[in-house]
Parts: sequence; structure tokens; C-alpha cells
Amino acid sequence: MSGSRAGNMDAAGVPWRLVWVLAGLVALTFLPALSNFFINYDDPLYVINNPYFDPDHFWQRIWQSNQAGNYHPLTLLSHALDCALFGQHPVGHHAVNVLWHVLNSCLLFVFLARLSQDRLKSFGLSLLWAIHPIQVQSVAWAAERKNLLSFFCLMVALLCWQRFKQSRNNAAYAACLVMFVLGLLCKVIVVVLPGILMVLELFYSADQSPSLPRRFFADFRRKIPFWVGALAFAWLTLQLQTSTGALVEGRSFLDRLTHPIEACGHYLWNTVWPMRLAVVYVLDPNVDWPFFGVSLLGLLAITAFVWGLRSKNVFPLMGWLIFLGGLFPVLGIVQAGIQGWADRYMYIPLAGLALMGLALPWPMRFRERKVLTLLWVPILGLVYFTQKEIRVWKNTETVFRVAYERTDRNWYAAESLAVEFLNRHQPLMALPYLDQALSWYPDHPSLNRTQMEADLMLGNLSHARQCLEVVQLREPDRAETLGLEARLLLAEGKAVAAMRAVDRAIAAQPNRPEFYQTKAKIFIEQHKLVEALSTAQAGYARTTDSNLANLIEQIRKKLATVP
Repeated sequence: MSGSRAGNMDAAGVPWRLVWVLAGLVALTFLPALSNFFINYDDPLYVINNPYFDPDHFWQRIWQSNQAGNYHPLTLLSHALDCALFGQHPVGHHAVNVLWHVLNSCLLFVFLARLSQDRLKSFGLSLLWAIHPIQVQSVAWAAERKNLLSFFCLMVALLCWQRFKQSRNNAAYAACLVMFVLGLLCKVIVVVLPGILMVLELFYSADQSPSLPRRFFADFRRKIPFWVGALAFAWLTLQLQTSTGALVEGRSFLDRLTHPIEACGHYLWNTVWPMRLAVVYVLDPNVDWPFFGVSLLGLLAITAFVWGLRSKNVFPLMGWLIFLGGLFPVLGIVQAGIQGWADRYMYIPLAGLALMGLALPWPMRFRERKVLTLLWVPILGLVYFTQKEIRVWKNTETVFRVAYERTDRNWYAAESLAVEFLNRHQPLMALPYLDQALSWYPDHPSLNRTQMEADLMLGNLSHARQCLEVVQLREPDRAETLGLEARLLLAEGKAVAAMRAVDRAIAAQPNRPEFYQTKAKIFIEQHKLVEALSTAQAGYARTTDSNLANLIEQIRKKLATVP
């Protein structure tokens, strides 16, 4: 097997000096993330107002969780621990994310160094992986803890597998299996591990058979438990996403065929030129045929190239297969969510590209210090752009304003900016973004609901009624629609009809705090303060929402003044 050595590692196989250098460089690069705030995109769901963080029923709820159509109790446990330690102060949450990313970069380095026996090349590739701007989304976004935890478990599992392949130690095999299960409990993306283990056989079974197919399926019996676990969690996730309505229905066979190729093209382009990254890239129902053609040709060319190198160096083929396999679950063959692709999905696939880099020529005749000196120019360039990207994630407004500016017809970024201004009680600031988004998609239910929010703040009830009629044509029974209908009816003085609508909303989604706020306000309007307090308390018991806590205090003060 091709691969040059750069001196011997210590007895434990860990080049500790380079590990500490790597950890320091990565930590310094992401240090600016500690000054960022939470953003109003998944952070409320996972951190700020997580309904599963009920101290009285925490352990029961966390194992029965269904957070946005996903099952990741260990991720929720990690967030709960952060909340216990740091409260709602974002600096602690961001610091823990940075720490996990530092650990992950060190684990990747040790894995590549053991695989290639080339510690300097592995150091450089691991550093490039860690400080690449595309990694910012996974680190600077508090809610993406699941990405970091799952990768940690994946890498520890791979290191255990390396030890097992070298020593046939059953304890190492068992540890690999345990870390696999723990990774699945962090994020279902770890289902890719069995495929990665099969890819690694191209390296470990090279002496047993010259045939790539035979090497690929070597020792398959020991991978059966991994495949069983992967299929079980994939099935569970599919059921959860179906039950929560996260899956996008009605996509044609052509969409499912062309979109994965387009997405791979975007992932590769954002890796090579990470200058226009965004928090969300909205799924476009139309095929960009020129980009599709370029992407298809590029994928075929790279595949042919690494296949042609297989007899000289198998690392490019291995890395390319890990890149494609790591993306496979998120390529939209089964579409969940509004995104066409997402930078955070590159966390594992980028490690595959790093593995491909093990085949690159390296000036090993130079001393270690001189080689590191040569790396400073590209390193400093990446650090500059990565820290610039970290500042994009300063707060909700900055992250979505940049997405709005960098992407075309991004209705979600426009709506998120509008929602941010509505949360600040600045509806006039929200209107330009809503007008622009509605000019693109005038019948979009979510945009019309947000326009209703602005109209209710401005007292424009007639226009709010028009927006409601548009939404009711498409999503009449959706909980958000019913909740807004209740608010509109209350504003129109129709408290009884408003109560019927909000009760239906709560029945549909009992963990939405805003529905309890609306119901409590209806009771207040009817001068039923005791019922209002009971409603707000019931909502707070379910959601631990801070706005409900404030409403409870307001109602208690009113009750205290009642003779």
C-alpha cells in the first residue's frame, strides 16, 4: 500500500506534540464564536425553549423525544447539561461546541496518521479540515451540537476499528459497536459508519486479495450488527419525520434523480470556493440544467480519476467513497425540510476529502519545522476567511441578512429577517422583506402567516384576513394557521370563535407556547383571570417558555389587585 512515513509515532501511536499544536490552532481560529449570540433558528428548539428540559420528567421525556422529526436523546442531554451549567448565556454553549470541534480535529488527525503512517501530511489535512470556512455552521451554531457529538462518536468508533483490525481484540470490536450506538443516539447520520467500515477494507484487506470487490466485502459478517443498527435507526427516523410532517411529498422521479447530483456539485463548489456560504439554501423545484450538467461531468471525472489510481494508491478511492457515502442520506432522495443542501452536512464528507489528500505528494525531505512553515500561508488565509464567516453568525439578523444577500430568491432568509424584526416589535422593518418574498411566492402559506403577524401588530385586520384566506386554501388545519386565526378573531372581538380555534391548535400541537399565550389572553379578555392563570401555567409546564413565565407573573399581579 502506498504511503510514506514521517518518523515513528510514540508507543501509543499518538504524536502528542502535533496533537497539541493542532488543538491550539483550531481553538484560536474559532475563539471569536464565543462572542456570538443564539440565533432564532433551531436554537430556541434545542436550547432556549426546549420542551424536554422539564426537571420533573426529564429522564422520561428525553428517551421519548421527537425533536423536529429526529431522535437524538444524547444531544438533548448535552444541551440540558449546558443549560444547567451556563443557563441561557450563549458563551458557554459556544465554548463547548468549540471544544468538541477541537477534539474532533485531533481524533481525525490520529486516525489519518495511523492509517497512513504519515503524521505531517495527516496534520496538515486535519488542520485544513478543521479550519475550513464550511465548518463554521457546525461549530458557531449552538443547535448543531448533534453534528459535533455524532462525529466524535464516529471517529472514536473508527479508531476502535483500527485497533481491532490490527490486533483482533474483541474488546476493541465491542467498543466500536458501543460508540456506533452512542453516535446514533446523537444524530442518525452515523448510519454511514457501516459503509465507511467496508471502505476501510480496501486498505486493511489489500494483502488478502487483489480484487477490490472481494476486499470491499471482506469480514462482512462482523459488520452485520452495524448494518442492523443503521437500518433500524434509519427506519425510526423515517417514521418520526413522517409523523411530524417533515418529509416533502409530491416530488417527481426526475427531481429525486437530478437533485442529488446538483447538491453534490454545490458541496464541492462550496468546498473549493467557500465565499458565498449561507445558513440555508432553499430547495429550488426547478432543475438548473447547466449546473446539473457540469456537476455530473465533474462527478464522473473525479470518479474515473480515483478509480484509475486504485492500483497505485487506494486513498483517493476510499476518500471519494466516504465523501459520497457521507452525503447520501442528506442528498434529498427522501427530502426532509426546506433546504436543498446545507454546509453542516459536509462535516463527515469533508473528512473523506481529507483522506483523499493522503495521496498528495509531500516534501518529506524537509525537516518538520520547515514543512510547518510552508503551511502558514494557506493556514492564515483560511483562518481569515473562517473568522470572517464566524462573525456572520453573530446573531439572527446578521446570519439571515448575509443569506438573503448571497443567495437568490431565498424566501426563508427574507421571512426569518421579518420574523426577527417582528420579535423586536418593529413590524415596519419587516415589511420590505415580506413584500419581496411574497412577490416571489404570493401563495406561500408560511409567508402569508408571517404577513398576518405583521398585520396584527399594525392593526391592519382586513389585510390579515386576506392573508388568512390564502393560507386556509392550502393549510386550513395546520396548527400555526389555527393559532393565527384565533389571534385575528380575538382582535376582531370574537372571543368565543377565537377560543374554538386555539383549542384546535393546542390539540394539534400541544407543545407550542404561543397557543397557550393566545388562550390565556382570550380568558383575560373575558375577565376570567383564574382560567387565564391556569392556562398559562399548563403551557409553561409543557414548554418552560420564558414568555409564558412573564405572562404568569402579569396575571398574578392582576389577581392581586382584584378585591
